[in-house]
Amino acid sequence: QLAIAPAWLDCCTGGWRDQLVRSGLDKTRDFGRYLGRRYMNTKNIIWILGGDRIPHEYLPYVRALAEGIRDFDRVHLMTAHSGSPHSAAEHYGQEPWLTLNSTYTYWPGLAGVGRPQFHIYAAAKRD
Repeated sequence: QLAIAPAWLDCCTGGWRDQLVRSGLDKTRDFGRYLGRRYMNTKNIIWILGGDRIPHEYLPYVRALAEGIRDFDRVHLMTAHSGSPHSAAEHYGQEPWLTLNSTYTYWPGLAGVGRPQFHIYAAAKRD
């Protein structure tokens, strides 16, 4: 499978969130349509929307991107990457395009990078 994250929001600096806002909802949906049309017949795709951030004010842009993709691609799984330590279902669970849940596996302060992150089992079980 190939996971495609077309507009990563990012947690801190960088990411594409400012470009999405500057482009507006219509152009963001058009970008989604472009992606959906281009990749609708590619067999091994999972779409990952959002990206390392609780969506808050960016949710309309993530939604527009998802809806644009879905205008052409109604086959591939679609998930979202939220902010640590949340799952896609927590922040995108009411979105009709969310067809695959994912749970963030890094939780600063509870375990260092590279060490087992046992807390993730509780989050996955909850979801």
